[in-house]
Amino acid sequence: LIACNYFSYFFVDRSFPSFRNDRSRFFAIRDSSEHTRTMGAGGSCSKDLPMVPMSYEVMIETDYERSKGIASPLSLVLVGSKGRSEPLQLSEAGAREFFAGTSDRFAEATTLDLGPVWMVEVDKEGSKGSWFIRQITVVATRVVPEADKGKGKKDSKDSKDSKDKDAQDDSTEPKWVFPFYRWVGEHEEIRDGRATLPAQDFDPKQLEQRSRELERQRAKYQYRQHESFPPGLLASFEDISKDEFWSDKRNKEFEVNRAKVASAFLLDEYMMLSERLERFEDFAQLSRQLPELPLAATWTTDEAFGNERLRGAFCTTLERVTDLPPKFLVDREMIARYLRPNSTLDSEIDARRVFMTDCWELEHLRAQQGRYLACPMCLFYLTSQNKLLPIAIQLRQVPGDPSNPVYYPHDPPADWLFAKIIVSNADLIKHTFVTRIHNTHLVADAFCLSTYRHLPSAHPLAKLLRPHFRAQLGVNALIRKSLVPNGFDNSNNYALDTASIDKLLKNSFDTWRFDNANPVADLSSRNIDMKDLPQYFYRDDGLELWDAIKSFVRDLLSVYYKQDPDLAADTELKAWSGEISDVLRAKKEPSGFPASFEKLDDLVQAVATIVWIVSAQHAVVTFTQYGSFGFVPAAPAALYAPLPGDKGREVLKGRLTNEDILAALPPKEQALQQLAGVWLLSNYSEHDDYLVLALPPLVIPS
Repeated sequence: LIACNYFSYFFVDRSFPSFRNDRSRFFAIRDSSEHTRTMGAGGSCSKDLPMVPMSYEVMIETDYERSKGIASPLSLVLVGSKGRSEPLQLSEAGAREFFAGTSDRFAEATTLDLGPVWMVEVDKEGSKGSWFIRQITVVATRVVPEADKGKGKKDSKDSKDSKDKDAQDDSTEPKWVFPFYRWVGEHEEIRDGRATLPAQDFDPKQLEQRSRELERQRAKYQYRQHESFPPGLLASFEDISKDEFWSDKRNKEFEVNRAKVASAFLLDEYMMLSERLERFEDFAQLSRQLPELPLAATWTTDEAFGNERLRGAFCTTLERVTDLPPKFLVDREMIARYLRPNSTLDSEIDARRVFMTDCWELEHLRAQQGRYLACPMCLFYLTSQNKLLPIAIQLRQVPGDPSNPVYYPHDPPADWLFAKIIVSNADLIKHTFVTRIHNTHLVADAFCLSTYRHLPSAHPLAKLLRPHFRAQLGVNALIRKSLVPNGFDNSNNYALDTASIDKLLKNSFDTWRFDNANPVADLSSRNIDMKDLPQYFYRDDGLELWDAIKSFVRDLLSVYYKQDPDLAADTELKAWSGEISDVLRAKKEPSGFPASFEKLDDLVQAVATIVWIVSAQHAVVTFTQYGSFGFVPAAPAALYAPLPGDKGREVLKGRLTNEDILAALPPKEQALQQLAGVWLLSNYSEHDDYLVLALPPLVIPS
């Protein structure tokens, strides 16, 4: 149900992987004596340092998905504690090198020990081609002069011991790993994989490098507020760096899946897209080329409706009732027939068996012309058999209005079924724009941008968070591009018009709180604990993952922040938290994100919450969509006929028919678009790391 991203992306000092397309090349820059004189005269190394002969081997791994090869001249410089190397020429003009999936070895002979190598500089001249480096590994080997070879050899046994010692020395040769995972620009300064706080970089040159990196990052990632999206911090699609998009291979994978869906939908009888479907079973036929949808066989039952709130995409909407809100005017005597014998609604509320969902966020929003929307509330009851069943539905927030009746399971079947469909339609709209787009995508921009702008690559928190922000800004830019007026209107399938989508996102931003975004606080705000709702997997599995995430974050940060005063000494951390707090302060309500951290526990809580939002929470509200929304009648994105109480439809129970319900469901074209969209969104990339298997592959008949 819930999936997490890959945690230890940059932390493990991994040995260099096997070279898939190994091209070992050795560039002799100049003979060793000239190199020694040049480096000494250049002033980058002290002349007083002992002249220890060293040889450096550089191994560069190009990303296996990205890079189309580069024909621009490239050079590399090693920077150590004792000095800098001469530039190592990696490629020449006109020779296209470094294709995706290749690994290259370079060796430079030198007679001077650079000391521990802490940075690699890569320079590119021109813009012919593109190059995405995963990581660089540097191995140093002490060079034994020819005159010293053989000295001290007494006999064959001593020779054997010497060889054994040499082999032992080889296994402990100094090695430094430089993770990068980005496209190469004109000049790149790549720090080694060690994580350090500002106070742990004792060399002034290292501190200067941190400042240079952050200066470049702040120029590259800038806030540009967009009036339609308070959380939309990079409003222009063109503002996004190439680093923040999926790889070409990942994009092609998505396009292939989309082409497969299109092929499946353009078969024979599916060519007439404008027609309406005449039976509920016809909607099931639309997905016959896709993985099976079990909900299609059970969707009309109350048990299936309740299960979608327990184990489906709507699993974050339930709240336990402690006091039924006055706006929900149910007939308590009528409700009693659905409860346990000799019990009342109040007694069952006290027994923690009554739950509800409330789409109050949709009140006062407008639907597109020819489409209709409600803002319903639904009351659920947990039976003695531990089944969660709906027992009352009110379509609007205003109580007591004759045009706003309450529906019950004993009402005529068509009326009760249509009431449940109206609830699912509202739940889907709330899920799409509030739960998924706003709460797991748009709000994450503040964390992502502030991390890039204020935490250099050497900072341990940057190393922890950056892998979780992979393609975050690019995906969010695509979302905004699809929602802004005059853009590609992806809201076509939904009931809301564009202005109402903007309003819903703004209201969501104003009421969202960071300190309620972790599962413990979220469940508490919904009055749900471990005693409620058996087999509520969002809670059961989610809390286990939350504990694992929080434990991992604590273990890691405790390595660098030994005591609470260390937090105050970290100027980069203070700038990071301060900017996030300032950005979120644009909300009407408090954000719940601290402007600074004085205790490690508070930092652990905040960082774990960020990881939870962009990994586990995003996964559970995204990859469950096909199973819950793929069979359109169970949760349509829009309704196309007036609802009971709307102008043009009287509230007369018993007159509604299945034909009336079918007329309100999406036409074939919109149903196919909804089905295709949720199937594509529910598929993982084969290159992502998850705890569960992906959907079965789509099979197109020959």
